[in-house]
Amino acid sequence: MTLTYPTQTVRPEPGRPISPAPVPRRSTNTELRLPWLVTLSTVAILAVGVGVGLGPLFGAAALVGAAAMIYLARHPITLCLVAVAVVPVTSGLARGFPIPGFRVSELLIAFGAVVVLLIQAPRMPGPRWTAVDRLALLYCFGALTFGVVDLMIHQVTLDSEGIQAMVGPIQFFLIYRTLAAGLITHRARVLALRWLLIASVPVSLLAIAQQAVGQRVTDLLVSATGTTVFNTPGFDPVFRATSVFPIWHALGGYLLVIVLLSVGLLLVQDREVLPIWGHAVVLVLGGAAMVLALTSTVVMGAVLGVAILGWRTGRLRQVLTWMAISAGTAVVVFYPLIASRVAEQSLATDQTPGDGTSLLPQTLQYRLGVWTDQYLPALNGSWLTGYGPAQPPGIDWHHTESGFITILLRGGLPYLMITVALIVVVAAYSLSRARTASTAAERGLASTILALAVVFPLINFFFPYITASGLPQPMWVLWGVLAASGARKFQRQPSESTW
Repeated sequence: MTLTYPTQTVRPEPGRPISPAPVPRRSTNTELRLPWLVTLSTVAILAVGVGVGLGPLFGAAALVGAAAMIYLARHPITLCLVAVAVVPVTSGLARGFPIPGFRVSELLIAFGAVVVLLIQAPRMPGPRWTAVDRLALLYCFGALTFGVVDLMIHQVTLDSEGIQAMVGPIQFFLIYRTLAAGLITHRARVLALRWLLIASVPVSLLAIAQQAVGQRVTDLLVSATGTTVFNTPGFDPVFRATSVFPIWHALGGYLLVIVLLSVGLLLVQDREVLPIWGHAVVLVLGGAAMVLALTSTVVMGAVLGVAILGWRTGRLRQVLTWMAISAGTAVVVFYPLIASRVAEQSLATDQTPGDGTSLLPQTLQYRLGVWTDQYLPALNGSWLTGYGPAQPPGIDWHHTESGFITILLRGGLPYLMITVALIVVVAAYSLSRARTASTAAERGLASTILALAVVFPLINFFFPYITASGLPQPMWVLWGVLAASGARKFQRQPSESTW
């Protein structure tokens, strides 16, 4: 396959004769400077040595991984495309599966950032920084900054989960800037969106297989994700699909991004990313998997997001018609599951004894109790800095059940203001890009990001989608692809590069 690097047009100074333009040299995009080649080769040798020490199978896998690492370092566009396809679908896998001590998505993000932002930086400078980049930097490093401050203020013990909470958001900024710098051609960006959508198909099929095949598939997924939601007594009596994620909310969040992107591209009549039948496959399987996750917050977010896309493209009436048909079909096909889930919301539990008479679903009623009785009182005296990565004292339910509560805990009101400002600026930027887009794919992408920016704060009231696996990774991927398309300093005359 062939992609191209854009070349820059150099204008001569006034009064100076124009010298003949040099013949452009064919770049194979496989050159590595000697220090980097030595460094990567050393890392590869060490990885193979460790793998051999763990066993023949690990040794063989390490050898393949080392060869892939050298290849991808010499072909950064391919590396970006692999990251787009692999990072979102592996973000929910357990640490240590299948690489001992590591998470696949985080390793790939770190490696991609080193290659694109350091090794290949002279060839891939990326677009100029905007307000989105600056706020993204503040947000992604804010958890670490406020976490350090809170550790000094509250003098709490820092464990491995606390460290992950502090440094975890940095991965979002890294993949965002990596894709913004690495996807330097329109063709690469089209392939990125295509690979992101295609990668969702096996995720959806696994969710469907959980329901169709049963426990055998779920057991395999539990070993891969390390989730405990299926063996916690009384946690949820109605089966809900999780696929490659540790909880159904994460699956629903991931599919929300996929469904909105596919609909957004369809509505602008883009045919570069996928043909109509390809979008149909993605939407049918993704919609079925979303229903099997039985997360009403995500379903309502998808409905709102699709309606926004219909309004933006002037096809709202057509979109509403298709949504009504889809909703009716889903109710008919999945009626037993949906009816069970609805009935569950009116059952009284030890935590929500008033259910059965309350107008609120028991899950929402329980969330209100957790917020008002535990987390909001725990923030008293810490509104300006939060409580950092550790859990405040007096907390019985160690899940905030809200993205906003999570942000307040990690950095207080200042961190919440940074988060809100980031979403607002992203919405404004995507709206501007949707109006000035030069291609249908770019217009559909910008409209999708705008719809997500509206939906994102609403669904975070009821679950911390902003920090959980599933939704953030593909969302930041889309931000990076849109930022890459804004690099106007490159001209369209290409010098060929193979990968």
